[in-house]
Amino acid sequence: MPRKGPSSMIDRLHRIEGQIRGVEKLLQNEEPNEKVIPQIQAVMSSLESVKLELVKEQVRQSILSNLDEAVSLLK
Repeated sequence: MPRKGPSSMIDRLHRIEGQIRGVEKLLQNEEPNEKVIPQIQAVMSSLESVKLELVKEQVRQSILSNLDEAVSLLK
């Protein structure tokens, strides 16, 4: 799976923003909870996915930094 760059993350956040607007419309139209709740769950899942990508990148950067440090000690 290719890594997610900053622009990809922004694109994902824009899609989530659209999902939230959809939930807002469902509520404004007084749609039944059976329609609203799955959409809210989809938003939450999307946000979790974005969070996971950010955490994975942070861990990757930390590992690379520590690896660079270890290599410099061996020189």
